[in-house]
Amino acid sequence: MQERKYTLHKGQVNGKKFSYDDDGLRDAIAYATKLMREKKAVDFQWHDEYKKSVNIFKQIIKKEVTRGDETFSGYNKPKRTPKHATKSHAVLAKEGEKVKLIRFGQKGVSGEGKAKKSDTPAEKARRKSFKARHAKNIKQGKMSAAYWADKVKW
Repeated sequence: MQERKYTLHKGQVNGKKFSYDDDGLRDAIAYATKLMREKKAVDFQWHDEYKKSVNIFKQIIKKEVTRGDETFSGYNKPKRTPKHATKSHAVLAKEGEKVKLIRFGQKGVSGEGKAKKSDTPAEKARRKSFKARHAKNIKQGKMSAAYWADKVKW
């Protein structure tokens, strides 16, 4: 008598079922990636045992990066940090293989933001002074707070 092999269908992507094993998860991820390339919505559901893998996959889909308790929309993408005590922004900077969490910007500073045509001469002078004062640090590139402050706030 031939033994039957049963597959437990615990995972699915957009209603298409996949086997409950590593191969099934790999196939599901490949299918979901194909859908994403076709610019289609992806609903990825899997059993709790694979939840960690699914969460990693969801981060890949969204291109989110988590560092400690904070989630960033990607590397080198600054975000506001309203709950931080002293700094107004943070970025997870990446240059080559090196990754660094950088917090920058004094919280509550008035007059920040990009230059506008309506800026007064005093505001223009203030912006110019900041850039001159921090020029050496700005030139250090993505791994310095001054670079991000210049890019985002000034």
